[in-house]
Amino acid sequence: KNSNLIYCLSCTRCGIQYVGRTLLRPMDRFTKHFLQTEKAQKRAYIARHFSQRDYSGVFDMKISILEFVKKV
Repeated sequence: KNSNLIYCLSCTRCGIQYVGRTLLRPMDRFTKHFLQTEKAQKRAYIARHFSQRDYSGVFDMKISILEFVKKV
């Protein structure tokens, strides 16, 4: 339910990592990543990576919350 956080998406196949920050709730942000990947949207870096041939889309993603950022 929290928002304003730093997260990491890791690929379980090749180990590449993407670090991002969002002001949205985690579920809202990750749903967007998932939908882009399912639709194989080529302009979205994460979707492009996880929709490659021989990849299993969101099933190859590992999500880690790195830090909740407190508003000052």
